[in-house]
Amino acid sequence: MEDGIPGHISHINAAEPDAPQRKQIPVYLRNGKLKPMDEGSTCLYLAFRIHTWVGIYANYAIINGRKAKMPLSTRLQSGDLVEIKTYKMTEEPRANIRWFEYLHTRDAVKALSRWLEIRTETAAPLIPVYTPGKKKRFDVPMGTTVLELVILEYRERILEGVAVYLNKSEWPADLGKILRANDQVRVEFGKSGSFPEMEWFRIVKNVEVKDFLVRYFNQKE
Repeated sequence: MEDGIPGHISHINAAEPDAPQRKQIPVYLRNGKLKPMDEGSTCLYLAFRIHTWVGIYANYAIINGRKAKMPLSTRLQSGDLVEIKTYKMTEEPRANIRWFEYLHTRDAVKALSRWLEIRTETAAPLIPVYTPGKKKRFDVPMGTTVLELVILEYRERILEGVAVYLNKSEWPADLGKILRANDQVRVEFGKSGSFPEMEWFRIVKNVEVKDFLVRYFNQKE
């Protein structure tokens, strides 16, 4: 017995009686709560045991208070004190098909499967846009605006002032205009272009672009 659980005795998983018998080991969460885990469990599996969304948004683990960021594939040891670090809910989770290798119960596998199915169904198809003469290609999600493309590709350069021309037009495009497949995009920087303004938040949906704008306006304040 270790802290009230049979640490070295095989047990039958009541929820999955057909599953192979596994030993259990004591693992502790950051708040000190005991979380009995199957021997050989990974940090990722622990994240799903805490909550489905902790698993989906899991980033890395801190084990036994060490500074090292341990990968989610790390196998847990008896007595480990584990803190699961997650991405912000405003960020895109990195859950992917390889994670199935680190999960071994139906519940965890189903939770990951459901999320991946939803993500696939809702993911916008990619369309190609180009620089003039099709010298460079950008694959962007359908619905991407001119502004989102410019910020994602050029970042801080927009602070110089930016003007964007589509195809053969001699007039700057509306930064909120949605790009179409095979558009040719010419970007010019200089004082005559548009500068960041709060109104830009209205025309962007991309989380990465919003984060960039938030950081910019916070520093400006």
